[in-house]
Amino acid sequence: MFDLYLCAYLTILLTIYRQSSNAYRLFSVFISLFVLNDLILNLVPSKRTENWSKMVEPALNLTNNKIIYMRYLLPLLFVLMGFVSFAQQLHLKTGAYTPVENVGIPQNLQNWQIMQNKAYAIVQFYETPDLQYREQIESQTGIEFLYYVPDFAFVVRVPIFFNTSQLTSFGVRSVIPYLSEYKIHPKLNERPFPDYVIQGATTIALNLFVHAGIDKNLSETLMAQNNITLISWKSESIAEVHVDEQAISAVADLPFVQFLSLPSAPTVLENLSSRTNHRVNTLNNVLNGINYDGTGVGVAEGDDGIVGPHIDFKGRIFNHTVNDNGTHGDHVGGIIAGAGNFEPVAAGNATGADLHVYSNYQNLNNVPTDYSALGVRITANSLGQGCNSGYDSDAQDADMLILSKPSIMSVHSSGNSGGTSCGGVGGGYYTITGGYKAGKNVLAVGNLQKDDDLANSSSRGPSEDGRIKPDICAVGTDVYSTQPNNTYDSFTGTSMACPGVAGTLASLWQAYRDLNGGNDPESYIMKGILLNTADDLGNPGPDFQYGFGRINARRALDILKKNQFFIDSINTNGNRNHNIPVPPGVRQLKVMIYWNDKEGNPGNSVVLVNNLNMRVFDPSANLYNPWVLDNSANVAALSSPATRQKDNLNNVEQVTIDSAAAGNYIVNVKGFNVPFGPQKYVIVYDYITDTITLTYPMGGAHFANGVQERIRWDAFDQTGNFTLSYSTDAGGTWNNIATNIPGNQRYYDWTPPSNINSGQVLMQVSRNGFADTSDALFTVIGVPTGLVCDTACGDVFHLYWNPVTNADGYIVYMLGPKYMDSIATTSTNDIYLTSGVNMTDTFYFAVTALNSLNGAKGRRSIAYMKLPGEINCLDDIYNAETILPFEIMYNCAVSSTLPVRVKIFNVGARNLYGIPIYYQVNANPVVSEVIPGPLNIGDSMIYTFNTLANFSNIGNYTVK
Repeated sequence: MFDLYLCAYLTILLTIYRQSSNAYRLFSVFISLFVLNDLILNLVPSKRTENWSKMVEPALNLTNNKIIYMRYLLPLLFVLMGFVSFAQQLHLKTGAYTPVENVGIPQNLQNWQIMQNKAYAIVQFYETPDLQYREQIESQTGIEFLYYVPDFAFVVRVPIFFNTSQLTSFGVRSVIPYLSEYKIHPKLNERPFPDYVIQGATTIALNLFVHAGIDKNLSETLMAQNNITLISWKSESIAEVHVDEQAISAVADLPFVQFLSLPSAPTVLENLSSRTNHRVNTLNNVLNGINYDGTGVGVAEGDDGIVGPHIDFKGRIFNHTVNDNGTHGDHVGGIIAGAGNFEPVAAGNATGADLHVYSNYQNLNNVPTDYSALGVRITANSLGQGCNSGYDSDAQDADMLILSKPSIMSVHSSGNSGGTSCGGVGGGYYTITGGYKAGKNVLAVGNLQKDDDLANSSSRGPSEDGRIKPDICAVGTDVYSTQPNNTYDSFTGTSMACPGVAGTLASLWQAYRDLNGGNDPESYIMKGILLNTADDLGNPGPDFQYGFGRINARRALDILKKNQFFIDSINTNGNRNHNIPVPPGVRQLKVMIYWNDKEGNPGNSVVLVNNLNMRVFDPSANLYNPWVLDNSANVAALSSPATRQKDNLNNVEQVTIDSAAAGNYIVNVKGFNVPFGPQKYVIVYDYITDTITLTYPMGGAHFANGVQERIRWDAFDQTGNFTLSYSTDAGGTWNNIATNIPGNQRYYDWTPPSNINSGQVLMQVSRNGFADTSDALFTVIGVPTGLVCDTACGDVFHLYWNPVTNADGYIVYMLGPKYMDSIATTSTNDIYLTSGVNMTDTFYFAVTALNSLNGAKGRRSIAYMKLPGEINCLDDIYNAETILPFEIMYNCAVSSTLPVRVKIFNVGARNLYGIPIYYQVNANPVVSEVIPGPLNIGDSMIYTFNTLANFSNIGNYTVK
């Protein structure tokens, strides 16, 4: 009996030891001690067991109860064998495979796919070797490592006469051929093909991936020899080709071919309160000393072509395309960077950023040049590429682009397929429309309504391979933004959510530079901060509807200002600890690890390459694993809340701890499997407290009587109703707006009544003994309407507008190089402009109402466009007589300087004020003065110029 059990245990343990990583091997040693202890104590009746017990039990912390028995351990070991078997699988797009352990058996490589005297194979290790060790293997064996395959494996080129048994000393477990079946994407086996794939009666389009290191000219020759029509090269190793539908398997048999997939689907367009919902208004508040609007940051938009003309982009737009296929891109561009010059409430999320406009995905193709030449740091694409297309060549390119330019971030719409079942599951899941947006290092953005509910059309995750998508959400429903020719419209879709995030990021990029000596952030830092500071929506923690929640620019800026993040790097089996001091009163601690991962292989079913694991220990040594979602293909699983587990799928992990006790928390990071190390990462941490933060209006805002505004605030707890109040005397007295706002609501719509007229307004929100008030005063006063230029004559404009109740002054604005600049003030509701204007150019004007008694300064009016040409210049003023000087003057005159005096009549149809009047002597400079008026209809007046004319020389003078 003893021999039977002993042999069984030793056989299983040996299998575990040989087929596992160091962690499993160490565990098998401990198990063996338990087993031997149990065997000797229970099955070998001998006094010698007493000595064994004294030696082993203290180490195992066992008691005389002998609780470990074979009937428990034997099933446990079989379970462990299952885990080991799973850990040794190859996760390819075509399926999961468990290679036989054959490293000690020489393989006949001549029968495998061969090119240039090298065979293509998959080599699997017991543990992934790092880059230095792989280089050592290459130098000693001639093997070339090409691509990583999870788990612990690589596609390689092996000299055909190499003895594979020599790899035993390098920790290799298995060597198998790289078969043709591994090269064919499963969707190529589905019929019928999508319309965009079909190119003829039997011809289809494919993406053909060429093995790394093969010359492009040689590839083209091999294609031609095998009836493969090359259409174009998408990259150095990916070609779009046309082949016969029946030849897919034959093409996969060709050694130079790495993988075959469907081509990318054709792109389709995915169509003031969004700014405040994103809290981006908190980044640009001069009264609070904060002025981050994206100035100096380039954003490259890829959409349907030319954007504009529109004065909201004056001086900051660069169209790099001649295509003009619609107005979708105009709307997207305004959300990113519109300045609100024509209509202030339509301002975008980065009013100072430079906007570079391309068609389609050309903005991504031009990043390698534009990154340095134009300062592009953010790209935005509100385009779709087919439902649930997964991690394809475009996703791979997107990840490679971000890795190649450390401070670039690509933002994409997640898609508008949430109301469909195109993902094959239902509930709107598995409907991400990309492509590029399926990349690991990009941001895919979902569509929120303005009350933070997810729009029904917004595509849900996960990605095809099960990762968290969308990454984050922003307002994309009923967004008001630019259209051509200085117009606006409201659109809905993730197309509108994506540019909101892109613009917010541009403003945060500027903030990082300001706080870090002008240096750019690396994009992985900013993405980690953006995700961890998002306001959690939907299920607690991440989910497949909202991702990590709704973007919160205020919290992101707070992390940057307080430097609440760690940057480090790690290799396989590395171990790093980071300490977080948690103060008292923290309702929730949020900790996130994020890294820009090595690009994946579209032929793999698991696209994570460098796998890091994070866990958090509280001051009492309690362990918290990150939140992990169930990506099983059914609605119940996909809708379920995240649970705490190890994450081996995503390049982002988050731990949240509610009611976090004060003390030191340890964030432990392990390099579980890092084939391409060292891997840089960022740890971001955030403290959520019971405090309330009013985010709009913060101060300096301009409210208008009778115009609804959405008041916004941040708060954690959902217990207890909120009270909202306002003051019109800088806090001297308060008036309640509402006293029963639900505890789960973070906004309230308020329409300022007509009897408020003040520049000393404050807003306050309170609950459960906590309150917050606007950081500075703001204004409630009317907005001027009816602005027109009713006279434009001789380089003089007369502007007129409807008076505003209680206003005692106005500021007049004119469009400058980029923005509406103030040029004059007046106490009346009209003004004459006598400088800086002409009859040949187009001008834009706007007006703001003032009240000097209470400091009110209102919202700027909608702009008025003055086109070239004269307006109402038909004999308004008639110069009836030049009284002085006389026609003849004598040298005996008292003085050589004389006044100029004229008599004028108002023959027009209105009373005149601020009448410009001029005279000129010979070719001398024109003398310009203004008659204050009024000069009523039909009246005349005599006016003497203040500036005297000089007639000191004898001769003839022309006065006009």
